Amino acid sequence: MKDVWILEDNEMYRGELERVVSSFGFRPISFGARNVFLRSYFESGKENVAGMILDNMVPVFDEAGCFPEKNIGVGVIDELERKGLLGGLNVALYTSDNMNSEIARVCDMGVSYHCKRNGNDWVGEFLDFEKA
Repeated sequence: MKDVWILEDNEMYRGELERVVSSFGFRPISFGARNVFLRSYFESGKENVAGMILDNMVPVFDEAGCFPEKNIGVGVIDELERKGLLGGLNVALYTSDNMNSEIARVCDMGVSYHCKRNGNDWVGEFLDFEKA
C-alpha cells in the first residue's frame, strides 16, 4: 500500500482527505503543521510515496491571536525542490487560496492546484488510483 502525505491544519478537511485517499487503497499520512510534516518526510524512507496533498494556508498563532500564513504549501514545494526531492513526486495544492503568482509558479513545476470550494472529486484522478 502506497502512502499519500497530507498537510492540512483543518481537521474537517484533513479527515475528509484521509477518507477519500483510503477509499482508493492508499494510506494517508497526515499532519497539521508544516515543520512536523517536513521533518517526518525527510526522516522517512520516501520510497513508498504515491503523492502529497498540501494546504497552502496554515494558521500561525502569536500574542496577537491567530492569522493564516499564506503559501505554506508553496514553501514545502520549494523546500522539496531545493533538496532535489520534487522530481517525479505527485503533488497537489488543495487550498481555499485563489490562484496567485506563487501558486502559478509551482504549477509550472508540475504541481496541480485544486480549490477546496470545488470538493475533492479530483483525488482519484490525481492518484491514478487504478495503479494503486
